Amino acid sequence: MNITLIGFLQFLAFGGGSVAVVSFLVERWNWFQTKYNSAQKQFLSFLGSAAIGVGAYLILTYATDAFMTIATPIFMIISSIFGVYYLGQLFHQQDKLDK
Repeated sequence: MNITLIGFLQFLAFGGGSVAVVSFLVERWNWFQTKYNSAQKQFLSFLGSAAIGVGAYLILTYATDAFMTIATPIFMIISSIFGVYYLGQLFHQQDKLDK
C-alpha cells in the first residue's frame, strides 16, 4: 500500500484520520491522561482533531505546488520510519511473549 502525502492529508481532513491521530497521541501522553478528567479529555481531543482536520484541509487548498514537491519526500521518509518502527515494536513484543 502506497500512502501519498495528498492521500494522507485527505484522510486527515475528510476521512476521520485526525481523530485517529489525536487518539494515538493522547493515549501515549501520560501527562494528558493524569492531568484532565474524562470530559476535559474528550473536549480537548475534539479540539485537537478539529484543528488537525482543518489544518490538513488548508494545506490541501492553499499549499503551492512547490511546497508539496518539497514536502512529499519528507512525508515519505517520516511515514516509512513510523511504519517500520511500529512493526518492529510488534515483533519485539511477540518475541517477549515467545520466551
